[in-house]
Amino acid sequence: MTAESFWQSVSHRLDAGTPVFVSLVAANTRASPGTLGAHLMVDARGDVEGTIGGGIMERNLIAVAQQRLRQQPEAAPQLQRFIHRRNTADASGLICAGEQTNVNIILQPARDAGSIKHFCKALDNQGEQSACLVIAADGVQVADAEATDAATATTDLIADGNAWTYRESSINARRLAIVGAGHCGRALAALATQVGFWVDVFDTRADVLHAPGWPHAVRLHGLDDYSELKIRLRRKSMTTVVVMTTA
Repeated sequence: MTAESFWQSVSHRLDAGTPVFVSLVAANTRASPGTLGAHLMVDARGDVEGTIGGGIMERNLIAVAQQRLRQQPEAAPQLQRFIHRRNTADASGLICAGEQTNVNIILQPARDAGSIKHFCKALDNQGEQSACLVIAADGVQVADAEATDAATATTDLIADGNAWTYRESSINARRLAIVGAGHCGRALAALATQVGFWVDVFDTRADVLHAPGWPHAVRLHGLDDYSELKIRLRRKSMTTVVVMTTA
């Protein structure tokens, strides 16, 4: 699931007046099933979307989320360390090695809906302006920012003792541009969005671009000539281009 679809789901629930527990993987080491930027959401009705690594770790976290939504809806954001080995204080229940640190936060409709909606707009636009979601022990905010290169499109955790800040950029640095919207281009676009890429598809043929069945997250661009690509392609330094035209 893409960051765009995840945060849109969160925003829809907040707009409907439903509190949401969110867990975000803020750091990980090699072999951890939870990787940086992974998202999990549990709402007050018990609906779950996303993943932070699966298995018994995730099942237990979902149970904790449901309990906190019922009993501690105003709980402060927290960091939670999981070590994927037996016989350790922060054992996750998994034995695959590695470790991860999650940020857990309960988002409240009245307090947080506006900030999350602002972040969703930036995620959807991916224009020259960007936004940064910032979570710390005292809550969540969204700050506007410039993000014109890969160096500023980052997700990271800064921790110093008990003080910590998690930042998530609205700019997806994993970007794929597919030149050619035929059946092979469509299959690649579907796969890439499933693993979290921002996908742009370019073609000179209106009929294939307007054909039904494209994943919602794919951005489709019509060209008069492929020479326009050098102007139309955004954020070139972050983007892998795959050419799949008919000729």
